[in-house]
Amino acid sequence: MATPKKKRINTERRSVGNILFTLRFAAKYSPLYFWTKMILALLNAAQGFVESVLTLKILLDIMEKGRPFSDALWFMAVFFGLSVLLNLLNTFVSAYVNPRGQEKLNASMNRILYDKAAAIDLSCYDSPEFYNDFVWSVSEANPKINAIINNVANLISSIATVIMTGVLFISLNWVGLAVAAVIVVLGMVVSKTANEIQYKRDSETLPKYRERDYIGRVFYLADYAKEIRLFRMAERLKKDFIATNAKIMALLKKYNGRYALLRGNDYEIGVNIIFGLYLVYLIFLKIVRQSIGFGDIMALFNASRNLQGSIFDITDKVPYLLTDTLYIERLRKFLEYEPVIKSGSLPVPESPCAIEFKNVKFAYNDEPVLQNVSMTIKPGEKIAIVGYNGAGKTTLVKLLMRLYDPTDGEILLDGVNIREYDLAEYRRKIGAVFQDYQIFAATLYDNVVMDTSEKHNDTARAALTKSGFAETLPLETPLTREFMDDGVNLSGGESQKVAIARTFFKSADYMIFDEPSSALDPISEYNVYNAMRDASVGKTVIFISHRLSSTKMADKIYMFENGKIIEAGDHDTLMANNGKYAEMFNMQAEKYRSSY
Repeated sequence: MATPKKKRINTERRSVGNILFTLRFAAKYSPLYFWTKMILALLNAAQGFVESVLTLKILLDIMEKGRPFSDALWFMAVFFGLSVLLNLLNTFVSAYVNPRGQEKLNASMNRILYDKAAAIDLSCYDSPEFYNDFVWSVSEANPKINAIINNVANLISSIATVIMTGVLFISLNWVGLAVAAVIVVLGMVVSKTANEIQYKRDSETLPKYRERDYIGRVFYLADYAKEIRLFRMAERLKKDFIATNAKIMALLKKYNGRYALLRGNDYEIGVNIIFGLYLVYLIFLKIVRQSIGFGDIMALFNASRNLQGSIFDITDKVPYLLTDTLYIERLRKFLEYEPVIKSGSLPVPESPCAIEFKNVKFAYNDEPVLQNVSMTIKPGEKIAIVGYNGAGKTTLVKLLMRLYDPTDGEILLDGVNIREYDLAEYRRKIGAVFQDYQIFAATLYDNVVMDTSEKHNDTARAALTKSGFAETLPLETPLTREFMDDGVNLSGGESQKVAIARTFFKSADYMIFDEPSSALDPISEYNVYNAMRDASVGKTVIFISHRLSSTKMADKIYMFENGKIIEAGDHDTLMANNGKYAEMFNMQAEKYRSSY
């Protein structure tokens, strides 16, 4: 078991590693911004030291030693000339280099985060802990990286000032260094403790803020407007908001008292008293012992104030910097996550092959979803998966698409475990319409093609026609009003047809339709299934449907219940068996007959 000392050392090493990670990232992706920031920090520190400490000392020494007036003029001309140049450089960097550099840095991190988000396992979205880290990484990555770069630059400036001031104290009066050491230790302890409290507070309040933000989104999103108005969800949501807000306030009360005490003015008052005593000591040296000159005492006086400010910056910035590294720790944890779904290396067969499920099991949080599923789908076969909600139908096709891997058993394609195939190539062979399909804030064309390859307008329009899409919209029409006032919000049925058109456009070897007609009227459903039949000639098709009228076109039907296959066969065979499938089909048929 690690001792507290070892834990502390490991934490400090990790913090340093997080800082170095951030600095290396900035130097790699936005080098001009990064190095300009660091070099200017040193130059500004030197200018500030000369201006506030050395200028008056040098001028007083020139006067006290009776040197020529021209010496003072030359010094002032050189100093002010360099100051003007440095100020112009600061203005240029602040107005031109920094905004472009920060945007370049942010864009680079966003691309990395997007690539990682697209690569992580689907199961990660089922973990609240991982999802919290994911959301935190995405929302805090850029602000914290910029904060660390700014804090490091400020620390470089402050440390450079302390070093220059320290050299001055050693050459003139070393007591100031001892005073500074006391203040550094005191400030580090106070600030580090305060920032640890802040981090604990933020860690505990983040999930509650997410809950509260969710309630806010629900109230304002159009998707929820009808339910909120027709049912009593508004009262429930407001009740949840009050309860969540109360938890947030309790956490703030728990931590903010101690935080405010440590961040209060008591520490600064104590520091001012210490420096006040030091100034009394300097006056004593001048008046009583006469061991220093006017230039020296003014330099030490101004240096003490400079040192005070620099020490305040260091003791304030270092704990903030260490706190920011805790956020970077979460970012690195997210970026270092290795997906469980690994790609194989084998090329996928060019034409449809047999798919075989062999004793496939799958459990979610130790709860069995699929149990000993064995089935074979022949090349070009049309398969229907039916059953009541929760039977495991959608999970089965997610396993086939390798969005998850089986807990036990294996899935074979052409006799080879699908884990052995190149993952990206394998998924390119599969077209799917998901039950919870999404329409993106993009053009109609982009929503069908879902790719950045060369234009395929004719193929996209043909896919829409096959899906039964009735709207005569140009392919350039923006969908949703997320960004465009003239965007089109499609009906549920038309949106589903766009989702179906994606699969028709892809023309994959294996086509999966998960509840493809849930939002369609019976005529549209009939037309879509005819289009599916025509578009899938020579392809393997798997469709999941609650509407069993569509299963007649299937070569084979699998009836699922509680994660198991309880019946299998074509429509006529299953109806003759008079089992669960026949019962379900007859119930739906009776419902349609009784409606007329």
